[in-house]
Amino acid sequence: MKNYIFITIFLLSSVYSGYSQCRAFAKTVGVAKLDTILFEHDGRLNSLKLAEGEEIEIFKTISARQSYKIAVCASSELPQELVFAVMDFDRNMLFDNNETGQQSWEFIMDSDQRIIIYVRIPRKTTNNKEKAKGCLSVVLGTKRENAQ
Repeated sequence: MKNYIFITIFLLSSVYSGYSQCRAFAKTVGVAKLDTILFEHDGRLNSLKLAEGEEIEIFKTISARQSYKIAVCASSELPQELVFAVMDFDRNMLFDNNETGQQSWEFIMDSDQRIIIYVRIPRKTTNNKEKAKGCLSVVLGTKRENAQ
């Protein structure tokens, strides 16, 4: 019984440790990618520990006629050429960084709507190597009223 308790505590602390490292990465590196002089972070830290080849989707609600910026970044352990796209809820593509490689997007929507932010970390290692793991951060900000 004691072994099960120890294993459970160990697993939970490992998960929390990875989460807190990625949270710190999102606070420092991710939020800085917003250009905080012009954009105010929405206060939500979307950060996760991922491996090469993995992907995530984040759902956000966007208000009409508000200027937004989405920025994505990966820690140095991961490939930096992230696949980054934004779709509406019908999965119509609004933005895709396929050609430009951009890791941020500034936009204004004509109407209130929900969007899907999709990010995939490309696979760079060969099959006989272990996949690299690291933190991924996705941050959203709104343009400050006094920003030009």
